[in-house]
Amino acid sequence: MTVSAPPAASPLRSFFSSNFKAVHGAAKDAVKFQHELFAAILAFLIGMCRLLGAPTAAAEDLFHRLQGESFENPQELLSQVQVAATRIWTSTQKLQGKGVDDAINVEFCSLVNRALRDDIADVMPHLVIIVRAINALCIVRRDEATLKFPPNSVSHRGGALPLQHHHFFAPGQQYRVPMYLATSFSEDKAYEFWYRQFAAGQVPVHWVIHFDVRGEHSLRYRCKNVNLVEKTVKGVEDELEFLFVPYSVFTVMSIDIPAKITGDNPITIHLEAAIDNANEDEELPLAPWH
Repeated sequence: MTVSAPPAASPLRSFFSSNFKAVHGAAKDAVKFQHELFAAILAFLIGMCRLLGAPTAAAEDLFHRLQGESFENPQELLSQVQVAATRIWTSTQKLQGKGVDDAINVEFCSLVNRALRDDIADVMPHLVIIVRAINALCIVRRDEATLKFPPNSVSHRGGALPLQHHHFFAPGQQYRVPMYLATSFSEDKAYEFWYRQFAAGQVPVHWVIHFDVRGEHSLRYRCKNVNLVEKTVKGVEDELEFLFVPYSVFTVMSIDIPAKITGDNPITIHLEAAIDNANEDEELPLAPWH
């Protein structure tokens, strides 16, 4: 679960004006064949390495390792490319090697989110192919019986929240998050992430995302842009990742900033998840951090 991010968005940016929207709207449906997905992943990694000043060899090395993990589940590559894409999202393989500094020694999901946050035009055609593949399992367009609803109608996210961004998350603030937002059914898993940030000297935050309780039994009230990532790489099965698609909409319900912030007493922010992003204002502000 990605837990920290650099400031993501200028106040002037929005989903409406994004490179992502322009390319995504013009793109075809989700990929059907593994060669399309792999071609997009390789081109995306090479493009990101160029932009980040890393050698092409590092992109190719990460691609080969991601591809190798995928071939551990060959049936997905033959008939469930969207599942394969989501499993790749969960990979713990990192960009590494000669010419890769600590700042970009990160996992594939972090590179994807960086490109989404910064709305990088150069890689967007490749990124949108990847996003469409992952989103096929996150957006409600399938059999309702395959969808999961969070226990007690909430999911959790742990991370850090720099002091300069506290004011943005005022009660009533509605906004979009321009990247994938990973949350968890498990508060204990979120705790691991916010405590890790506290131990590193950051200001810990516990995000509590609330869903319409009627959604447990009625598709009409269920959030249409999030789902449980059930197929993961080995080692991260316990994260119970409930993944929101890019540009999902949230409204701040409350924020509690303790007098003394600690790893066991973090900032707590309660959010309401929109039922359907498609029904929300495309010019909402973008979160500066999540």
